[in-house]
Amino acid sequence: MQALLKFLEWENEITTHLEHGLKVCRSDAQGIQDAQRLLVTRASQSGQTARKTADQIIQHNTTEASRHD
Repeated sequence: MQALLKFLEWENEITTHLEHGLKVCRSDAQGIQDAQRLLVTRASQSGQTARKTADQIIQHNTTEASRHD
């Protein structure tokens, strides 16, 4: 149970970093995070920080947005 709580807190930190980094509302940040589920899962398994994970998601999101312009 403790591991699950720690994971949920870590995911919440990612969402918060995405909100601020992308200047989006919480629900948009959650959607962006959910779309990168594989990246988040791998980051969790490797013990990566929430900040680094959010930065990777932001970088991926920015790259994808640029490709569609």
